[in-house]
Amino acid sequence: MATKKYNTKGTQKQDLTQARAELKAAREQLKQFRHDVALLKRKGILDKHKYDARSVEPSKYLKAQIKKFANVLSGEAQPVKVSKAQAAQYKAQGYTIKSGRVVVPKQPGETVRATKAGFKFTIKTSTGKITRMPISFDKNNPLAWRKTIEKYGAKLGNNEALAFQFFGNNSHAVYHKDTLEAMVERLEYYPSMQMAENQGDADKYEEIIENIVLFKLERNENGSFPRPPQNAPTEDFDAKARRVDRARERYNRRVSKMSDKQSDRFYAEKADRERKRREALRNDPAKLEHYKEQARKRSEKSRNKNK
Repeated sequence: MATKKYNTKGTQKQDLTQARAELKAAREQLKQFRHDVALLKRKGILDKHKYDARSVEPSKYLKAQIKKFANVLSGEAQPVKVSKAQAAQYKAQGYTIKSGRVVVPKQPGETVRATKAGFKFTIKTSTGKITRMPISFDKNNPLAWRKTIEKYGAKLGNNEALAFQFFGNNSHAVYHKDTLEAMVERLEYYPSMQMAENQGDADKYEEIIENIVLFKLERNENGSFPRPPQNAPTEDFDAKARRVDRARERYNRRVSKMSDKQSDRFYAEKADRERKRREALRNDPAKLEHYKEQARKRSEKSRNKNK
């Protein structure tokens, strides 16, 4: 960004004050721009040999990259280096790929590491370390859960344990290498899961399994085990797509069973609800502006994804 030059000779004091304020704002803007470029270079998003953050000037491309990777700059995502094969797989799942790195959404304070099974998310606390494990439980084979848990618990040290969350709620207990059997039984016979299975509700059963998150806990010497943050993320892109597909299938099954009269009434009621919703928005400027802002964000996200 070229710094604008001002001729202050003979100008009024008010004009001079405004000119100085504009000059200061331009310098701050350039300083922030170069800081963002330097950070994206360190994260591997921008070519470290092509751009010198100390002297680089704003361009259309660099501005677009700063905007596209705003979540990296804010710490809400982390670029993770992966192989070409893995990059292709993650791109198919909907992740953003740049310079051989996958941009992975994360929680504040987490660091992300790629493994063969997926991404591990680790956060350090005052009492130890918490790692969110990259696993999913096979809904068609609960017996395989035991092997999965044993795999991650087989090499637990004296200051390490496993724990899980159901729909963002922590398990009451932590499980050591000698008590993994209890963890397996707790998961296999969890009440809500048993209820869904007994009722033959396959959609609910799968939803419950997708909302199990496994954690590895490492405590400081002679300390207590850290507890995972409530409501840890559970869905990857694949799981989210499956959930949307299930909702669409339930909707289609419901409509297909209707008579012509029921179908007409169903769509008429749906149109009426939509009309009332839009009317309520028009009558509430604050809600309408919030709706428009969210729509703009969705549109921007879609454009960035398709670039």
